[in-house]
Parts: sequence; C-alpha cells; structure tokens
Amino acid sequence: QILAYMTLFYGDDYLSDLEDCIYDVLNMYVWALSAHIPDINEENYYELDLASTAIGSTFAVINTLLGDKLHPQLRKRIRTELKRRILDPFKAQIWHWEDRYNNWTSVCAGNVGVALMLKYPEEFKALLPRFNENMRKFIAGFSNDGVCYEGAGYWGYGLSNFVLYA
Repeated sequence: QILAYMTLFYGDDYLSDLEDCIYDVLNMYVWALSAHIPDINEENYYELDLASTAIGSTFAVINTLLGDKLHPQLRKRIRTELKRRILDPFKAQIWHWEDRYNNWTSVCAGNVGVALMLKYPEEFKALLPRFNENMRKFIAGFSNDGVCYEGAGYWGYGLSNFVLYA
C-alpha cells in the first residue's frame, strides 16, 4: 500500500517497484493466513479470511486509484485474481464468518464488498442483500453502550472495515 500511495502522490518513480510487489502477491499460492486454512488441498486454497479479503480489496482500490498508470496486463491479472480468489469463492458458499457477530464479519464481508463494488459492480449489486445482512450482524454484536467483547483494538479494526465498506 505504501508504494501505491507514493506512486499516487509522488509520481511514477515508484511504479515499477509497486508493480513488482503486486505481481509477487498475485503469484502467492494462497492469500489467507496459514492459521486460518483448515486444510490446504486442490479444492480448498481459496480461503476467505481477514488477510485474503484485505489483499483483494487493496488490489481493487490500487487498480481503481492508479488506473491506466498500471500496466494493462497487470490490471487484467488483478481483475482475474479477484474473480478467482474473492468473487467465485464468496459466491460458492456461506462462510463461517458470515454467522458471527464480531469483527470477522465486517472485515471479511467489508473487504469482499469493496473489491466487488470497484471491480465487479453488477455482481456486487446482486450480492448487496448478503453484504447488508453481514454488516447488520456485525453491528448487532455491540452491546447497547457500543462495547464489543473483543476489546478496543478489535472494535477499531472491525469498525474501520465497516466504514470502508459503507
């Protein structure tokens, strides 16, 4: 993200380094954290967790903000990987975090929502009721005084992703 901001604010001197970093992450076998992958096999390496969904939304934002500054092949690859690693897995099942009332719901659903909103707007519109239900569950996890049982750090993490999505 830092290289993206530097490219955005200071010009193309950082663009090549940014594109190299993006390619490195695009080429990773999985985007999810190891601890969040129940069983890596051929059918299950597109796990949607806190990390993979954040990577997806970050790429969607970078692709949107920098637009034509990025090489066309890289822009196409970002879009392809977002479909393969974020959109398709999200549509294929209901994820465990969609039934939670904590930061996982807002972080994961919020980041998937942002990625689709920016790169696959028609798919996003079709899934909007599901995203809205996820966000309702996140908000329902707060007590009447606004406290969440996970603590202030998770409160900020979850809420910041909720706001990003909103």
